[in-house]
Amino acid sequence: DWQTEPDKNKAASLYTKEIICQHEMRKPLFITMDLRMDKEDQDRELVAFYKQNSIEWASPVKCRLQGDAAIGEGVTRHFLSTVIQRLQHGFNFNMASSSDLKDLVKFWLGWEVPDGKMVVEVVTADMPKSSTCFNMLRLPSHYMDFSQFKDELLKCTGTSEFGFGLV
Repeated sequence: DWQTEPDKNKAASLYTKEIICQHEMRKPLFITMDLRMDKEDQDRELVAFYKQNSIEWASPVKCRLQGDAAIGEGVTRHFLSTVIQRLQHGFNFNMASSSDLKDLVKFWLGWEVPDGKMVVEVVTADMPKSSTCFNMLRLPSHYMDFSQFKDELLKCTGTSEFGFGLV
């Protein structure tokens, strides 16, 4: 039993085996990815897969790669290595223009150039808000899709031309 094993490496190995045994017969997680999509769309698919609700992440994973004739365990290994590579080196999202990003930083900080640590806080609110004295951006937790979030954030950042430092 892993809980009574004094050797921490062996206990970790026993624990891993126990978790795998408990979940190997469960319904597998399934993802399809089209390799013909550009990297940004593939990354969106990966994030959407990750953000599913009520997922038992220890369940087996089954993958289908469209645009590739490969099938079987190699596909799953390729998929998992792609996910690990993206986690190590970052996802590829082009979410805003440089002008939009400049407006976001000005809305967030009150200035265009940060002078210290920038903080994001997820809160219960209707719209994004900033606390420029504390370099804090407060984002509402109610967003269910990216387009609504982006739309409302751009509306808020567009007000930075009329606020702090201009009175």
